[in-house]
Amino acid sequence: HVTGERPGHVAHQVQKDVSKYLHDPSHYLGPLASIGLSAAGVVAGLVIAVITAYYIASRPDPLIEGVLSLFPVARRTDARRVLERMRGAILGWLRGVLLAMLIIGVLLYLALALIVGLKFALFFAVLSGVAEVVPYLGALASGIPPVAYALTVSPGTALAVLVIYIAVHQIEANVIGPIVMARTVHLHPALIALGVVAVGEVFGFLGLLIAIPIISILVVLVEEIWVKPHEARTVIAVEGGE
Repeated sequence: HVTGERPGHVAHQVQKDVSKYLHDPSHYLGPLASIGLSAAGVVAGLVIAVITAYYIASRPDPLIEGVLSLFPVARRTDARRVLERMRGAILGWLRGVLLAMLIIGVLLYLALALIVGLKFALFFAVLSGVAEVVPYLGALASGIPPVAYALTVSPGTALAVLVIYIAVHQIEANVIGPIVMARTVHLHPALIALGVVAVGEVFGFLGLLIAIPIISILVVLVEEIWVKPHEARTVIAVEGGE
């Protein structure tokens, strides 16, 4: 009645869809396979991004020496300095992600276990912590399973879990995330927020996973290639005028 449809029409449509699925299940295999492949691609991209960042940060010498070999000998000192700054940005991002994961996981576990008394609180807290790898969207997606499970207990429990997730992720989005990332990668929180959106538009969903290290590397390159040479030329011009 609320939707403006006759109950008989709705029931007939549901029966029709169910019969179509039972008689032709292959009709749904295409969309399901597409969703599965998309999810697998996201997981694979996440794993590759984290592993690549770890190896670049922990064992940078082979990569650095290989890149330096592409530069003239006279410029290798400057190139090494830039590469070391990039490595520092990636390390800072990894530290920031791990710290944010830990804080979010602890806060959610304490709230879900002590305040609500929700079963599997540790699992949901770990899931939310891992989802912090994906800025903004990870927080939204990680709140769906615990709220859905809490609905099986009672609507009041589901409402309490929803309020907890909103409160914790508001703290994370407006306090923990910007401050942690700003201190570990030395970027302004506003630049991080705008940069994540921009990189996500360019590279898609996987771009969200590596948005912050990409922004940090771009900032380093702009400073080293354009800002510092420009400042040096300005100083030389001023001293020459004096």
